[in-house]
Amino acid sequence: MFEGRCGSAQAHIKSVRQFKTLGNRWRTVYAAEGLARLAINRGQAETAVRLFAWVDALRQTMNLPRGPVEQADLERELAAIRETIGEEVYAAAYAEGRAITTAQAIAFAGAQLENHDDFCASCHTDPESEFVNRAHGGTAVDLASFHTGEGVHCIDCHSGEGVNGRSHATSIYSPAMYD
Repeated sequence: MFEGRCGSAQAHIKSVRQFKTLGNRWRTVYAAEGLARLAINRGQAETAVRLFAWVDALRQTMNLPRGPVEQADLERELAAIRETIGEEVYAAAYAEGRAITTAQAIAFAGAQLENHDDFCASCHTDPESEFVNRAHGGTAVDLASFHTGEGVHCIDCHSGEGVNGRSHATSIYSPAMYD
């Protein structure tokens, strides 16, 4: 639904929170599945498995099973993921996903889906996109390219605890916000 747009994971997360608060079970599940599909689209197999397992638990709790066609499509996608990551990793990720709360799933999804420099640069145009382009250029010519060489990502400085400019992103993914 929101793939390719800045804040796509954030938009799904806000939707899950709002629809859950409103008691709209169908839309809560739909937004939750959007997070899991986003993980598939970004090639994050284990994240997708954990999130689909969480959605399965939500669906079970809410008594909202998937339709047969939707279930068959998902089973094909998950079988391909299982083949890629192996049965043991798949089973562990699925078990973890089934056991997490909505608050934990939201925090996990936010951390996993938006923790990439290219995600940041997809919205933050000049000068941010230039920083990312230079950072991946190979030669350290500025702070962004030096950071990349040291394994530091945009999100490490611009999201998380401890810095005023990072407090918004932290609050978005804080499990306490969704309990």
